[in-house]
Amino acid sequence: MSASSEKKRRLAEREQGIDKRAEAQREAEAKAKKSQLKWRLGTAAIALFVVLSIVLNTSLPFQLTAVKVGNTSYSAAEMNYFYNNAYYDNSSYMSMFGVSSSLPLDSQECMLLEEGTWHDYLLQQATSSAQGLEAIYQAAVAAGFEMSDEAQEAVDTTMESLPEYAEQYGYKNVDKYLQAVYGSGITEEIVREMITKGNLANEYANSVAESFTYSDDELMAYYEEHIDEFVTYDYQYYYIAAETESVTDEEGNTTSQVVEGGVDAAKAEAEKIAAKVTDADSFAAAVAEYSEGATVQNLTGYPKGSINSSFSEWIVAEGRTAGDVTVAASDNGAYVVMYAGMDDNMYNGLNMRHILIKAVDEDGDGVYSDEEKAAAEKTIKEIEAMWLAGEQTEEAFAALAEAYSEDAGSVSVGGLYEGIGKGDMVTEIDEFLFANGRQVGDTAILHGNNGYYDGYHLVYFAGTSRDYRLTLAENAKVEEDYEAWEDELIAGCTVSTGMGYNLIGK
Repeated sequence: MSASSEKKRRLAEREQGIDKRAEAQREAEAKAKKSQLKWRLGTAAIALFVVLSIVLNTSLPFQLTAVKVGNTSYSAAEMNYFYNNAYYDNSSYMSMFGVSSSLPLDSQECMLLEEGTWHDYLLQQATSSAQGLEAIYQAAVAAGFEMSDEAQEAVDTTMESLPEYAEQYGYKNVDKYLQAVYGSGITEEIVREMITKGNLANEYANSVAESFTYSDDELMAYYEEHIDEFVTYDYQYYYIAAETESVTDEEGNTTSQVVEGGVDAAKAEAEKIAAKVTDADSFAAAVAEYSEGATVQNLTGYPKGSINSSFSEWIVAEGRTAGDVTVAASDNGAYVVMYAGMDDNMYNGLNMRHILIKAVDEDGDGVYSDEEKAAAEKTIKEIEAMWLAGEQTEEAFAALAEAYSEDAGSVSVGGLYEGIGKGDMVTEIDEFLFANGRQVGDTAILHGNNGYYDGYHLVYFAGTSRDYRLTLAENAKVEEDYEAWEDELIAGCTVSTGMGYNLIGK
């Protein structure tokens, strides 16, 4: 996906962002933060002023500066915007670590920090987001960069939708709704400012990324230098854990450790399985025979650095062929491993145009019914009929994509994606594009579902692109150079905390 397409995708997602957060908020309304202010100030006069402020205007303390980034001050209310964005962005991740939504985050230890709670972690995330946004925003302003009409329209669309959401979820006004979603002190004005700054910063950042250019020779040299990051491998494995025993130390701490000879015993069992393996089917059968219900792990597209170190060197060894089998011991057991193949990216990328029609979850139950999917399929077939009744040229297909496609990332360029590699698209499209004998102009209606949407694609095969190694190298080089640019900006944007810092997340 080009940087400009990525920009459009981000803008489209931002338009929907309020709705996603509202859904999360609705599911956990009891989580609405009613924490009392835990706030100390130095003198009795100031303390009295704060008490009066709370009585007369509970939002006033949240106007205090919480974080200063460069020369810009962010109030506690504004930082709550970043804090709660961090919460929603990390909520699934946090649940994996057993974080409870019924307990205060500042009472739950965060294992991602050497010392601290999940509240501390979100504070770090919020502060980092504010620093990054401000650094890029100020650079955009200094460069005289102006936000596009499209980005401004996205801001306006989001803000215009807020009264409807407030009413839908039973709030008296928009500010009450926004405070339930983003935290204390939040107002329409703050949300508009944050979204506007974010859109401007995103567009400027994308323009910087698009400005990086390299010759083919530079890209191929980069690819060869980082080849272990680009070449990927497919393999299967089954792990046999060594027998363990519980050991209690002098302080009464009990741990589990491998019994003497445990790894050797596990390796012997692994070798018995390996002796029966000649292909994927025999591997599965041998494992099932060894342990009822056990299955082989099948991994695809792993670069060397992501492969288990117990057998990574064996996997990447020169001359390895599909079906090779080995047994590899680790500190705690043994692996039976079968090599399945590699992808050295030595092929040309492909180009396509497509039209996406998404199924609509009309009843809001979170599941696309057969009827809802059938409606999308009916629409895509009607568009296909228009295509077949017309000139059937790539230009005609592009015009239909611009008129009807619901893919925000490609609609403005006639549904075009260039330089597509194996596995870049959903499985159905991937299989269509890379099928043997594919010819320019071939089309197909394909169902797609990747967890973010369910719908139908009308796909047009638009031919081949350049050596896919160049595309991979360019994407990685742009990311590397962009991060260096961004890091330099952020390093020059100092951060300090103010009196309102302790109100963030309250």
